[in-house]
Amino acid sequence: MAKVMISLPGAMLRIVDRIAKQEGRNRSELIREALRSQYFERDRSSVRPERARKAYQWIVANPIPRGKMSSVDLIRKMRDERWAK
Repeated sequence: MAKVMISLPGAMLRIVDRIAKQEGRNRSELIREALRSQYFERDRSSVRPERARKAYQWIVANPIPRGKMSSVDLIRKMRDERWAK
């Protein structure tokens, strides 16, 4: 895991330390979880509708006869076309 150095105002650091102690964590765990919940979880949920829309558009534009391709084959084909660009 990479290490970074950040600067925090003294009051904020005291709050971080207090919360970390209350939750039985260290600073790194607390800050990592705060970043994850604030940015990464939010971003992941906002990306899904867009990805679903693109997948639907691709399926509509590339109809596949029933029984000719499994869902795994379909996903691989979509992935291969995406990475070919």
